[in-house]
Amino acid sequence: MTLRSPILDFLLLAHVIVGLLGYGSLAMTGSYAHQARRLGPTDAVRRYFDGSRNLAQLMVYLVPVFGIIVAIAMKSKGELHDAWFYEAVTLWIISAGVVGMVVSPVSKLFGSVVVSNHDQTVTVARKLERGVGICVILYVAAFYLMLFKP
Repeated sequence: MTLRSPILDFLLLAHVIVGLLGYGSLAMTGSYAHQARRLGPTDAVRRYFDGSRNLAQLMVYLVPVFGIIVAIAMKSKGELHDAWFYEAVTLWIISAGVVGMVVSPVSKLFGSVVVSNHDQTVTVARKLERGVGICVILYVAAFYLMLFKP
């Protein structure tokens, strides 16, 4: 039986919470895009895509910060050399790339489009939903890898 320190538990919890907040925010973005595509630009959609920066989405980029700290703290276990670790990191890199190159720019575009043209709203909403869907699937896969360490 190995004892873990409370600091390590706190860092691990912070890593998980930051991931849930960041990717949960992405899921909300996809949900609002879906709502806009189905019902048109409602007041809730306009408020969500008001042009301000989505700080919760930026938490996606904090996931590896806490993850690296946890990995360094746990390096004595030798898990850093396991395949699941590199697979999870690769999945995060891909999802962060999708957030940076697809979701963020399309979210900004969607904020301006949602006010003006419903036809373009549907097209941009689909693109946003796809990007968010990819990120959420990658997050679930990485979460599975980190939880079960297959």
